[in-house]
Amino acid sequence: MKREMGIDPLTGIPDRRFLETQAKRCVELAMRRKVSFACLAIDLDKFKMVNDTMGHQVGDEVLKDVAKKLQECCRETDYVARIGGDEFVLLALGENEEGLKILSKRIKENVEKVAKKHMIPSEYNFGVSVGISVYGENENHGFSGMFKSADDNLYAEKKLKDRRHR
Repeated sequence: MKREMGIDPLTGIPDRRFLETQAKRCVELAMRRKVSFACLAIDLDKFKMVNDTMGHQVGDEVLKDVAKKLQECCRETDYVARIGGDEFVLLALGENEEGLKILSKRIKENVEKVAKKHMIPSEYNFGVSVGISVYGENENHGFSGMFKSADDNLYAEKKLKDRRHR
């Protein structure tokens, strides 16, 4: 069976390779049209616990459903991809700071729906962390700088959550 280039075989959404191509286009568009461009790094919290206790088949279904919910959060100008494991990236063009906060909240609410659908016990603290980086703050490093900044912000959020759940 031949794998379609640029599509994640489990979730059916774009993969890292497609993401990198689209990100370059977004950076060029943001520069040309002077519009904002944001990168949202998205990582599932406690996903390993779901796989370890509920099985990898359930974990795969959770990933598929999360991918669908992320797509539902997107506007026509947004772009979502699975970059590996339980990690996703969403690119948002023309979104302001308030819009990004709303988008992040919507992502978290949609992942909660996935947890309920699959009856993931609340004591697992399953959820999602989101790190955001906006073009302009890291433009000297192109998309790689933006992604690193979004990823750093994501892990800062994860550390904060871990402290709260102790």
